[in-house]
Amino acid sequence: MSEQSNLKTGVSGMLWMSASSASTTVINLLLTMVLARLLSAEDYGVYQAIAVLVGFADMLWQLGIGPALVRKKNLTKDDIATGHTINILMGVAIVVIINLFTGFWCDVFAIESGMMLRAYSLVFIANTLMAVPKAMMQRKCRFKVIAICNVGGLIVHAVVAIVLAIFGWGAWALVISILAQYAFQTIFVLCKEKTGAGFRIVKGSVKELMVFGGGFTLARIFNYIALQGDNYVVNKTMGSQYLGFYGKAYNLLNYPANLVGQTIDQVLYPLMSKEQDNLPKMRRLYCAGTGLIGLVVAPIMAVAVTCRNELVLFVLGKQWIAVSGPMTVMVCGLFFRTAYKLGNSLIRSLGKVYQSAAIQFTYAVCVVVGAYIGHFYGLTAVAFGVTVAFSIVYFLTTAVSAYFIKIDIIDILKPLGTILIYSLLAVGIGLASYALIVKKIGVSNCFLILVICTILDFVGYALLYFMTHKFFATKEMHSLLVKIIGVMKQKFLKK
Repeated sequence: MSEQSNLKTGVSGMLWMSASSASTTVINLLLTMVLARLLSAEDYGVYQAIAVLVGFADMLWQLGIGPALVRKKNLTKDDIATGHTINILMGVAIVVIINLFTGFWCDVFAIESGMMLRAYSLVFIANTLMAVPKAMMQRKCRFKVIAICNVGGLIVHAVVAIVLAIFGWGAWALVISILAQYAFQTIFVLCKEKTGAGFRIVKGSVKELMVFGGGFTLARIFNYIALQGDNYVVNKTMGSQYLGFYGKAYNLLNYPANLVGQTIDQVLYPLMSKEQDNLPKMRRLYCAGTGLIGLVVAPIMAVAVTCRNELVLFVLGKQWIAVSGPMTVMVCGLFFRTAYKLGNSLIRSLGKVYQSAAIQFTYAVCVVVGAYIGHFYGLTAVAFGVTVAFSIVYFLTTAVSAYFIKIDIIDILKPLGTILIYSLLAVGIGLASYALIVKKIGVSNCFLILVICTILDFVGYALLYFMTHKFFATKEMHSLLVKIIGVMKQKFLKK
C-alpha cells in the first residue's frame, strides 16, 4: 500500500472512529446527565465494583487473540478458526467460574449483590461470539461498520438504562442495559462479518497466536489493574459512596480521553502493523502524532479546568459537586492519559508485547500505591496519585518507543515543547474568556458560561495556532495536520 493510500485509509478511519467517539461521547454525556439525577452515588458504586471484576475476567478469556489476528502478516483460515474456538471455550469457562464461586468473588471485590454479578457475567456469552469477527473488521479497516456498531449498541444501552432507572431499578438498570448493548452488538457484528470460522484448534496456529496473545494479555491485565486499581482501593478503604463520586470524576476525564485515545488506538494499530518494517515512517508518524494529540487535548483541558464547577453542575447536578476537585486534578494529566496510547500502539505493532506488559506492570503499581497513599487525604489526593501514574507510564512508554524505532531525544523534546507552549496558551485563553463571561452574565447560568467559554477558547486557540505555528510547531507535526485536512477536503468534495 502506497503512503498516500495508507494516509487516505488512516484519515478515513480516523473520520469514522472520530465520528463514533464523538457520538458516543455525546450520548454518554447525555446519559450521565440523566442517570445522575435518577441513580445515587451508591448505585454507581455497587455497579462499579462488579464492573471491576467482570472487566478483569474479560481480558483473561480473550488471551489477546483478536489483536494477534489483526497483526499477523499471513493469516489463514486455520488461524481464524483456532482463535474463534479458543475464545468460545475460554468464555464459557469464565462464566462457569464466576457462577460457581460467586460468594468468593463478592468477598474479594466487595460486591454487594451476587445475583447481579451472575447476571453481568452473561456478557461473556456475547463476547465469545463477536470477538473474532470484530477483529477481522479491524484488520480489514472496516471502520465505518465498527463505528455504527459502537454507536448503535450505546443507544440501546442508553434507552434501556433510562427506562429502567425511571422505574426504580437502581444499579440493575446499569447491568441489564449493558447486557442489552452486548446483545445488539453481537447480532450486528455476526450479520456484517462472515468469518467462515469453524470449530477446531490447529496446533501450529495456537503456538503463533499465543506467543503474541500471551504477552498482549499480560499487558492488558496490568493495564486493567492500573485502570481499576484506584477504584478497588477507593471502594475497599472509603466505601461505595466515595467510589461513586470518584467514578464520576474519572468518567468525566474519560470522555475526552476516549474521544482521542481510542480513535488513535483503533485506527493506528492496524496501520502501524502494516508499516512495522518501515522505521523512518514509524518515526515520522510517532513524533508528528504526539504533537497532534497535544494540540487537540490542550483546549479541552483548558475548558475543563477553567469551567470545572460549571461542568459538574451542568452535567451531574449540585449533589455531585464533590466531583469537581478530583476531576480537575485528573484533567491536568489528560495529555499523558491520551498520548501514551500512541506509544502503546507502536510497541504492540512491532510485536514487543512483553515489553509493553512490563510498562503496564509499572503503571499498575504506581496507580495502586498512589491511590492508597492518597485515600488518607481524600478523593482529590487519590486523583493526584493517579495523575502522577499517568505521567510515569507516558514517559516510560515514550522511552521504550524511542529505543525500538531509534528516535533521538531532541526529536521527542521538540513536540513536547510545542505541546507545553500551546497548553499554556489554551489555559490563558480559557481563563480570560471565563473572567470576561462571568463579569458580563454573572455565575448563575452554568450552561451559558460553559458554552460561551468553550466556543471562545476553541476559536481563539485555532486562530492563535495558525498565526504562530511557524514559530512553535514542528514541520512534521504541521505537515501531517495539513495532509489530514487535505485528504478530508477531498473526501467531502467527492461527496
